[in-house]
Amino acid sequence: MLKTSTEQLVQNIYRKVAGELDHSVTPDSEDGQTIVSIINEQVDYYFNAVDRYGERVLWVRNIDPEYVIGVSDGRSTLYEIDWTEVQALPDGFYTSVKVGGVDYQLVPHDQLHDNRNDAGLRCSVTAEGLAFVSPPARGEIRLPCVPHGGHLKGDEQDVEEVTKVHNLLWLAWATAAEYVRTDIVRGAQYPNILAQANDVYNRMLSDNEARTAPLTYDWSTEGSSASAFRW
Repeated sequence: MLKTSTEQLVQNIYRKVAGELDHSVTPDSEDGQTIVSIINEQVDYYFNAVDRYGERVLWVRNIDPEYVIGVSDGRSTLYEIDWTEVQALPDGFYTSVKVGGVDYQLVPHDQLHDNRNDAGLRCSVTAEGLAFVSPPARGEIRLPCVPHGGHLKGDEQDVEEVTKVHNLLWLAWATAAEYVRTDIVRGAQYPNILAQANDVYNRMLSDNEARTAPLTYDWSTEGSSASAFRW
C-alpha cells in the first residue's frame, strides 16, 4: 500500500500554488509550517462538515465497525464516550456492540428497557455515553462509530493514517486554496484553486451519499484511497 508522508503532502500542496516543486519547503520550513497548520484546519473542517441539507456529514468510508471506546469493568451500566473524538452513527446503521467477545444489541434509547427475550443483552448510545440494561461482560467495548482524525506534526507521518481524510486530493486542493487566499502575490489564483477543491469535494459528497443509502455495507470490497491516490 502506498503511503503519503507529511513532507510529500506539503511539497505537493506548494507545487499546486507555485507551479513547481521546491524541496526546500519542508514541514519545518516557514512556508511548510503554515501549510501544515492549514492542513490541520481542513482536517477539522472535514470531520465537522455539513451537507446540502444542513446535516452533519457522516463519512461512510471513515466508519470503524469495532472502535474501542473503553474497557468494561463488569460492574457499570454506563460508559462515557468522548464525543470530541468520535461521531455517533444514526439509529439502525449498525445493530450490535461487542464487549469482551459478547454481542449486545444496539437499540434506540427509548427501547433500551423494553421487555425482550434477549437476556438483557442490549445497549444504547446516549449523550452521556453507552448505556446497558445490566452490567456487560468484562473486556474492550467495541462501538461502531466514526473516529475523528488527528493533526499532523512530523514529516514522516502517514497522512491518511493520522488525519483519516479518505481523499487526499481534496485535502491538498483545499489547503492550497486557503494558503493563497490571503497571499498578496498569489491571491489571484484563489478562485481557480478553490474551484478545484470544490469540484473534488462535491464528488466526495455524491460518492458518500451513494454509500450512505443502504444501512449495510460490504466492507470486504473497500479499498484504500491511498493505494490509488495520484497527485
